[in-house]
Amino acid sequence: MLVGAGLLAIFTLLVLTSMSAAQVQTPIPGPTKGMIQSPAQQQTIGQSTTTASDHSGKGAPTSGWMPSWVTANRVVALFTVVVAVATLLQVCIYRAIHRSTKVVERAYVNISHYPEGLQSVDPQKFSVKVKIKNHGRTPAKIIDVVLTLRVHRGPLPPKPRYGPAGPQPNRFFLMPKDHFVVTKTFEPISEADARGVDDGTVHVWLLGYVDYEDQFGRSHRGGYARLYNPALAPNNLIFEGQQGYNYDTP
Repeated sequence: MLVGAGLLAIFTLLVLTSMSAAQVQTPIPGPTKGMIQSPAQQQTIGQSTTTASDHSGKGAPTSGWMPSWVTANRVVALFTVVVAVATLLQVCIYRAIHRSTKVVERAYVNISHYPEGLQSVDPQKFSVKVKIKNHGRTPAKIIDVVLTLRVHRGPLPPKPRYGPAGPQPNRFFLMPKDHFVVTKTFEPISEADARGVDDGTVHVWLLGYVDYEDQFGRSHRGGYARLYNPALAPNNLIFEGQQGYNYDTP
């Protein structure tokens, strides 16, 4: 686009130069000093002078290949429009590159659990160790990390229901490819739920999220959800496929 606009601008300049050259009038030769002219020659010179005078006024036809409607003012106006369009295209391209750079270069932080998965401290109590890692190319400012244990006898609701955030937000910078570890022991579940987990009538999910900001000042949330299956070893946490539970908000 910019190449085409540049060529159009060059063409406009050439047209303007051609018009300026075409407007230079060639002087009409007058009588030579000392030459005696006949009445017929004087009449011919007078007619030529009148014709040249008429052509030099307003409405004089353009010379050569230039159409009559092409004037210097119109060419200047066209050149101004071309420059304005080229500038607008440059601004649009710059903004598109800037948006793309934000997407490619921003931080991407997520939660992942360690291979041992969800550990049963006793039949009613669980603990877990997770890793919070920045997979992006720029630092991230960690705002908060929330981990919740959810017990259901049926499927998960359409939207995640997380526990409350911590009393003190975990605000610190996480460099690219770096990580930190969070270990949490949850409140005991009821005896009935513990029996249901053993016989398969009750399901336990580990839900969580990490809130963070990228270096461009935009806020993001990385969601995490895994289903607990005590029959699996060593990794007893299965990826939850329901939409809206594992995500990274833009």
